Amino acid sequence: MPLTTATVGMAVTPTVLSTFLSHYLNRKPLKQRPTAHLSYDEGLHLVRSFLAYASQHTVEELQAFTAQWVPHPQWVKVDEVKIPEDKIEEAAVAITNQLGPDGIRQVGGEKWWQWRKMESPLSAEWIEMKSDYNERKKNENPGKRVMLYVHGGAYFFGSVDEHRYQMQRHARKLKARVFAPKYRLSPQYPFPCGLHDCLAAYMYLLTVQDPSTIIFAGDSAGGGMVMSMLVTLRDRGLPLPAGAILISPWVDLTHSFPSVAMESPFDYIPQHGFHHKPSKAWPPLNPEELALLKERAAKQAESGNKTKKIGFS
Repeated sequence: MPLTTATVGMAVTPTVLSTFLSHYLNRKPLKQRPTAHLSYDEGLHLVRSFLAYASQHTVEELQAFTAQWVPHPQWVKVDEVKIPEDKIEEAAVAITNQLGPDGIRQVGGEKWWQWRKMESPLSAEWIEMKSDYNERKKNENPGKRVMLYVHGGAYFFGSVDEHRYQMQRHARKLKARVFAPKYRLSPQYPFPCGLHDCLAAYMYLLTVQDPSTIIFAGDSAGGGMVMSMLVTLRDRGLPLPAGAILISPWVDLTHSFPSVAMESPFDYIPQHGFHHKPSKAWPPLNPEELALLKERAAKQAESGNKTKKIGFS
């Protein structure tokens, strides 16, 4: 079945109902109630159920599903901005210097990760309550509270649209503006593409905001991205934000924590990790498949050269 809102709803509904019934049937006196409230437990099991269902589909299908357009409420002001090319170049210089010659060699050079699709500029969204915006304009206040939020999704799925609901809640509760970059995702755009985009968004933000008015925030992989940004900014001597909020950040990239391999009932990531149906995007070719692809490409090139010679003769 395709990965759509309807099919996902059908797949996770049993989990929602069973979790609710479990809490209702196993309820205890107030002093003996579990620490996991129903809303948290429902959310935990819902995410786990969704990820288990998504594993039956390809990476592209999951990316398309989590990148669907989501309308925002009328009381939320959303503006999209394009990050200027000079800020993208500044971020590229910072990453190149941070990685150094050996790091650049390990990632495969310093040019490929700066490439992006035609007519797909790097953009970001400003998210703010309309009432706060009107109040700022009335008092001619440029705004002294900005949250640069990097969305999660294991670095290969998710979007600003998918996470905008929680971003607008942050904006409302903090009476702040949220700035959310739409960074490139793996496996089509592996490291350091995402970091490059997020740093470029911050470079642009510094042209309109003082760093003392900015805090970073991110969930899961977004929290890990924030950590990478902070380390790069610190090492390069660039202006640091006022602070950072890391929500369940994915910073254990070596998978050294026991919870990765053991059953963890309060971890929303499935015990088997992230696995998906084979697709054009993932998994990558093994050495034999890569050799075969190169052989076919060479034959096609040779055939094309012969055709050109015949045509000119």
